[in-house]
Amino acid sequence: EEHDYYAASTQFVTHTTGRMLSKLHLRPTPIDTKGYTELRTLIENTEKDSFDLYFGLFQYNPNAAIELTRIENALSGLKNQLNSLSFIMSLPIEAAAS
Repeated sequence: EEHDYYAASTQFVTHTTGRMLSKLHLRPTPIDTKGYTELRTLIENTEKDSFDLYFGLFQYNPNAAIELTRIENALSGLKNQLNSLSFIMSLPIEAAAS
């Protein structure tokens, strides 16, 4: 049972990440990093599986909705962190120091 929980959750996070990245239509470039290449490989691997399989991971994994919310919250948190830093960096030096 614990094995099933971990397997279902990790598969769902992996497939969600790959499918989300596929929506960005990432293409190879002359200066691809190893990490970027691995992300593109993740996209290729998850797109080989049907959307029905992905939906099954969502529908039959009781933790999938929680994982999806965690992904959404993580992205939102990163966006907020970037926006906060951008705001601080745009302040005059005296205001940012106070």
